[in-house]
Amino acid sequence: MSTVVAPSRPVRWSTWLIIGDAAEPGLDEVRRSLVGNRLVVHATIKSALRTMAVVRPAIDWILLLQSRSGEFAAADVDRLRIHLPLAPVVAVLGPWCDGELRTGMPIAGIVRVPWHQWCMRIETQLQAIRLGHCPPWALPSTASDEERQAASRQQRSAANHQNALIQIVSADADLAEWLCDTCIGLGWHAVWARPDEGPRTGAPSVVVWVERGVEPPADDDWRRWTNNGAIRSIVIASFARGSDHQRWHDAGARAVLNKPIALVDLQDAIAQSLSQ
Repeated sequence: MSTVVAPSRPVRWSTWLIIGDAAEPGLDEVRRSLVGNRLVVHATIKSALRTMAVVRPAIDWILLLQSRSGEFAAADVDRLRIHLPLAPVVAVLGPWCDGELRTGMPIAGIVRVPWHQWCMRIETQLQAIRLGHCPPWALPSTASDEERQAASRQQRSAANHQNALIQIVSADADLAEWLCDTCIGLGWHAVWARPDEGPRTGAPSVVVWVERGVEPPADDDWRRWTNNGAIRSIVIASFARGSDHQRWHDAGARAVLNKPIALVDLQDAIAQSLSQ
């Protein structure tokens, strides 16, 4: 069983066509997060196409559960779009697709989501739709990368909690500098320190901890920086699996982001931590 943190409210959005192995570790939480929706489930695209040749259900979203690189061929996805031209296509990449070398060649017009960020992203996207916005997921498959980026900027036009202090804790100076600059660019205050240093300011709003290979709760520096998990914290990890995510969550982390980090995930994780 995976350890993806479930959305704070049930995701309710009509009918989903789910294709792939919903029982695959890391992907099993996706189906559970859609309780209350109508789900049409197929193991393969070819199976879904055979069914639609006889009965064509009204589908709002197409969800591909990708457990390995190259599992879904672009030609098969195009055939699926012929039957369902208005349904956005989202691919959830499982643990064996983590990292740039494992994700495979991107298929045009598909939104790709790492397995460990599914619940956070789906809640953000559907909340935007409920508020009358047009988030990147709702754009047609013909939308360009520039149009998707513009929709993302519109959705996140201003960071909440403008006076928040984000404490970056990392032994990697280059990564820490990028994280600080990113947080400042998003409208927050940010400072950086190494794990073995002490806080130089008051209690931070959120601690962004860059994993260094020491698992909690054995890491004394982690406990000191987060006050034994009492201070809201986000962990940036290297290819963490489900059990690793669970250990960090048990230690008090609000979110765990796997490298390489997507800017949208960092922003959403900090914003949601500040709102909790």
